[in-house]
Amino acid sequence: MLLRTAAKYISLTLEIKKRNLLSEMEYRVSFFIQFFGMILNDIGWLVVWLMVFLRFPDLNGWTSNELIILQSVTALTWGLIYFFVDGVDEISIYIAEGRLDQFLSLPKNILWQVSVSDTYVTSLGDITFGLFLFFFAKEASIGNFFVFILVAVLGAIVAYSFMLIAHSLTFFFGNFKQAAWSLIGAFSHLTDSPQSIYRGGLKFISMFIFPAFFVGMLPVTIIKNFSWLHLSLLSAAALVIFVIAKKVFFTGLKRYESGNQININM
Repeated sequence: MLLRTAAKYISLTLEIKKRNLLSEMEYRVSFFIQFFGMILNDIGWLVVWLMVFLRFPDLNGWTSNELIILQSVTALTWGLIYFFVDGVDEISIYIAEGRLDQFLSLPKNILWQVSVSDTYVTSLGDITFGLFLFFFAKEASIGNFFVFILVAVLGAIVAYSFMLIAHSLTFFFGNFKQAAWSLIGAFSHLTDSPQSIYRGGLKFISMFIFPAFFVGMLPVTIIKNFSWLHLSLLSAAALVIFVIAKKVFFTGLKRYESGNQININM
């Protein structure tokens, strides 16, 4: 029963994303400009860090190879989030403006509805860049490619959960959207920077306050030196953070004040 329900949600999600993609493709020139622009943006960020490694070939055990793995993982991770569940980044707006009503009026799970309600289609550039870049790593192989996909998906669950928690705080603190976006921006920068440079309090923050360790550092470690222990740790972290995020969201939802904007989008 649980698997059947999950399959239905996955099928619905893919259908929604297919329709969104086809809608964007009606304006192909605009779409491809944004698509390749996203790839160029990712390349630019990679080049900046490669220049750092040209000057300092070893940063506390990290080399340009680890950087390539990190950038490929985080590009795929964030690409998956913004393509499939970009709606999570709008939750604080929906709450503050009383616009959750339109989702409460529908029969499906409200968290799923909100999450898939928006699609940043050009994040396909991030996904493409991440998949392509992985094959420049020394560890690139067919077996490691599947490990790479798995850890990126688990990292996406961690990142999605953090975003959900940040935006759900609007239920408790009112207009929290700018603060939520600031927290997510800081978290994002922590994930795609070489985490070997973090020490002391900053390392603690990257692991427990902003769980960037589970999106960047740990996936890189798993790809370089696979171990079931590390994979289990990442899987457990993804599950625990997701459960906490859901709890925060649905606890906050009980405090939600309707904006009297019930309507059904056909």
